Amino acid sequence: MKRLFLIFLILLNFSIYANNDTSFLFKIENAQTIAEKEAVYLERVRELSQSNTLSCDSIIHQRKNYVSDLSDDGKLTLLLINLNNSRLGGTFTEPNLDDYNFNARDLLLAEGLLKCFSNQTISLIEYDKIQDNLKHYSDPTRSSIYYSVSTCLEGIGREEVIDHFNNALKHAKRSPLKGVYSSVLDIFTSYFIEKEDFEQAIHYQQKAISYSKKHRLNGNLVNHLINIGHIQYVMGDFKKSEEALLEAQELCSSLKLQFIEGQLFNKLGELYGAQNQLAKSIRYYQQSLLRFYSINNIEGLALTHKNIGKAYFMDGSIDLAEKNYKLSEQFYKQLKYGSNGDLDCFFSELYFAKGQYFLAEKHILKAMDYWQKKELFISLNKAYLLFSNIKRKQGHIEIAYDYLHLYLKFSDSIHKLETNEKVAELSELFKSEQKERKIAEQGKKIEEEFSQRLMIESKLESRNLQIRLTIAILVISLILFVSIFMIIRNRNKQEQLIKKQREIELQQTLLRTQMNPHFIFNAMSVIQSYIYDEDVVNSSKFLIHFSKLMRMILENNAKQFIPLETELEIINRYLVLQKMRFEDRFDFEIVENETIDSTLISIPPMLVQPFIENSIEHGDLDKIVNGMIHVKTEIVEDLFIFTVEDNGIGRKKALQNKKVGTSENHRSMAIELTESRISLLNEKYKSKGYLRIEDLDIEKNIGTKVTIAIPFIKI
Repeated sequence: MKRLFLIFLILLNFSIYANNDTSFLFKIENAQTIAEKEAVYLERVRELSQSNTLSCDSIIHQRKNYVSDLSDDGKLTLLLINLNNSRLGGTFTEPNLDDYNFNARDLLLAEGLLKCFSNQTISLIEYDKIQDNLKHYSDPTRSSIYYSVSTCLEGIGREEVIDHFNNALKHAKRSPLKGVYSSVLDIFTSYFIEKEDFEQAIHYQQKAISYSKKHRLNGNLVNHLINIGHIQYVMGDFKKSEEALLEAQELCSSLKLQFIEGQLFNKLGELYGAQNQLAKSIRYYQQSLLRFYSINNIEGLALTHKNIGKAYFMDGSIDLAEKNYKLSEQFYKQLKYGSNGDLDCFFSELYFAKGQYFLAEKHILKAMDYWQKKELFISLNKAYLLFSNIKRKQGHIEIAYDYLHLYLKFSDSIHKLETNEKVAELSELFKSEQKERKIAEQGKKIEEEFSQRLMIESKLESRNLQIRLTIAILVISLILFVSIFMIIRNRNKQEQLIKKQREIELQQTLLRTQMNPHFIFNAMSVIQSYIYDEDVVNSSKFLIHFSKLMRMILENNAKQFIPLETELEIINRYLVLQKMRFEDRFDFEIVENETIDSTLISIPPMLVQPFIENSIEHGDLDKIVNGMIHVKTEIVEDLFIFTVEDNGIGRKKALQNKKVGTSENHRSMAIELTESRISLLNEKYKSKGYLRIEDLDIEKNIGTKVTIAIPFIKI
């Protein structure tokens, strides 16, 4: 009955994948455009990378059968999925970048990514080439890759690595490819494991687990659970390790991730072996071997045969242990590094137990050489003890003594600090005993002198007490007086500042109420003209921009500060409406500094709009040829600077053409209010902000340039 049920599950699983493939092929065939085919193809590749690495690898290599070419974003997405699939599938093979046909800028990024993937450092020359194209890596995915690659720069320090990782995480979280954030967290964890900062490693793995569960990245989730289980194992928390690994095992049952399962069962074998549950440990090792043999993963086979051999040795099955050690040795020879210190040490222990001391000596010497080159001195010291025992059995007592001495010397050096502390404590104790004897001898003399001085000191003490009391009262009175004076002074100053700020805010509100009806009237007139002309497209476009602008103004008018991103959107929508109102007789450009993150900077609302309005209304941009408004942002030292430039008729001619009435009063009020707002900000943040209005072309007296500098305020 159990066999029939197992066959049913296999057939059901097969039918699910078959149905998914049929659905995928149907969508590909019915896609109308190359972009639609690309989207269907990449989504299928992403799904398979989380559930069936072999199928994913196959569909990646047959890509041209499904979609002839990919966009630049599609190529980069496919490379990232391919690398993640290689990691989960245990192939660890670098993709051939020629197959992707990257553009020159993305190729630099991809080459750096592959170097990081293979644990290589990036030279300064290579990194400079990547940095030269930094402005082209502005989207979240490329930004995340750039900062991840930056962690592999040669000679980089710990703090810089952590900063780059944090930046990579920040951008990866906004990437449409959800696996990027999960992968960066995993790499970050590996860095902390290497530095033996296990608390940080667990913290980032927990974030990765939570994120992978939320976005159903099942393959990545299993990998994160295995990693956190391994960290808990290293820290000696076997219970938490077991919980994580068993949760991973449950998830694996519905996936086809042979390599990940092999790793999982190997970790479970180690866990139960450490708890001396050898039968259970061996069963998991056997399951691990089945997975690694099914995909011919040489490294996994070498490791697992070594581990199961150790389990057999601990269980007393010497012959089975030797067979597995030899199989492990054969697999290690197929790898680049070709040897393993642990395996040679295990061989030596086995042959020592069998009384074959020549072979035991041969292998322990290989292990010692390996650990010496790797500078793994704790393992090397354990080898000294085993080598000493071998030499003792061979009758070479002097050599045995020498290596036993080395072992004890190194062991002593480990505890040297602790021993020195104990010696220091004994020394202090001895000194204190000597002091006590001297104190006992001089005790009587001191008591006699003390009784004589007691009367004199009591008289002096009463007098000194009176003096100290008087001084204390004077000092406390002075402190209270100064404190009260400072409190009153600061309170008055603060009240004046609040009063002044309220006046400015009231005036600013008045200015907005003057601006809004005038602007709304003009806007309604434009909409009405579009409706009369039956221009549905422009009337709809104008109305959408107008309604969004009004909503943003209403939402942000009452706020003291708003994000720069919001202010720029208000400016953009306002300019779009004014451009449509004047029938595209002028143009505009908003230039954002690439080093500025507009989501992290605060500015007062409606700071720039009055001057843009002046450029349009009084600069006669709709009447001159190629009328243009430039709005630019930058950060200079501790100041955030807005620049508004127009190529209108200039201030001199505008003054000659000025209209008497509200408009001119409105303009001058805007200048006064802006200067007052800057003055308040300067006083509050101890800065040197300013407002500067000048001619763009001084010789011809045409154009206007307005510079507004305010304190740089982060959100």
